[in-house]
Amino acid sequence: MIIAIKKEDRIVVGMSICDGSVDMSSKDLALADNLPFWKVQGEKDCYVFTEDLTYSADLLKYNDYVFKGITDGRSIVEKVLPKMKELLGKNSLLVNDKEWYNQMLIIKGKKVFRITNFLCVSEVDDFAAMGYENYLQGSLDATSDLEPTESILTSVRNTVRLTNRLLFPITVFDSKSKRKKVYYE
Repeated sequence: MIIAIKKEDRIVVGMSICDGSVDMSSKDLALADNLPFWKVQGEKDCYVFTEDLTYSADLLKYNDYVFKGITDGRSIVEKVLPKMKELLGKNSLLVNDKEWYNQMLIIKGKKVFRITNFLCVSEVDDFAAMGYENYLQGSLDATSDLEPTESILTSVRNTVRLTNRLLFPITVFDSKSKRKKVYYE
């Protein structure tokens, strides 16, 4: 699950892998190696978040040349998607050469881009949610007046109540401070 809020000069992202990895301890769920999140090496202010911790996420994480040269949505369509398709296709991770079982957010500077499981690209203007979107987006809209981290935590708490799923711990990343903080409910 990923939640991103773009506000003023920063982007705040909350992420959790609890729902898919319930056999891990809370401490292990928040370890950097267990998060579907990484900084693209050699690129300034470029971060990638995937919805699920899967082999495809690890493959992209350890082959992050795929994300080099991002400047805008067009560069993602023209440069990133062909490399993603090639890498995922070589490893039999695409369905009909156009779909994969994951989604991602890319932060580049002060912009946020979403790549869907159908490999469609869009720029995020205010907030985005992947995994439990129907629950999270309504809550994010209702809490838009709160500070971004509090909006994320409130939205996840509401989703937990509605779905009866374990979604904590939540790791929150702030693009301005470049820091992560773990919240255990």
